[in-house]
This record gives sequence, structure tokens and C-alpha cells, in this order.
Amino acid sequence: MSQTAEKDAPSTEAPSDQVRLLMNQSDIKTAYANAFQSHHLKDEFVLDLGVQLPVQDQQTGGQAISFDVSQRVIMNYATARRLMQVLGQALNEHEGRMKQAIESLQGQEK
Repeated sequence: MSQTAEKDAPSTEAPSDQVRLLMNQSDIKTAYANAFQSHHLKDEFVLDLGVQLPVQDQQTGGQAISFDVSQRVIMNYATARRLMQVLGQALNEHEGRMKQAIESLQGQEK
């Protein structure tokens, strides 16, 4: 896999007006998250990502939940809005594919 990806930014204008996005992925890090917490500042949106696991509470002996934050992403509100839109679109597409797959399996059972 190449360390640098090239993507053409979508454009409705003539091809000569397109801008190429040169994405450097040489320092990319991957992390798993099954939980998040958000914070709102005056000009920024903060997203803490991490792993949430059930644990035994040392003080009470009962059940507790451990949230180990491993990544913090800070972005402006315009970027947060674009992220929300992209995630919403991706989830809608995924749910559509899953619905079709379930309906196909149910049709085979009949």
C-alpha cells in the first residue's frame, strides 16, 4: 500500500478547475474505539475515543465500566459538521446494505 494517496476533489466545474488532494499517510496510526465522549469549547469540538470494558469496582466490589481514552481529536465546528454528514451517509448506506442482506436471507428461508 502506498504511503501517499492521491484523490481528486469532486468538482462541478470544468476539469481544469479541479484541485488534487495529496494525502500523506506516512505517519498514520490506527486505533480501535468502541466508546467516545464529546466536549464542546467556544470554537472547537473535542472527541475522545477509546475502549470501554466492564470491570469489577475495587471500592464496592460491584460492576463498573472502565473507559480508557486512547485518542483525542480536536476540530473546528465546520469540520465536525462535515464529519457528521459523512458518518450519517456511511451509516445510511451500511444499514441499507444490511437490510437488503437480511431480506434476501429471509426470502431464502421461505
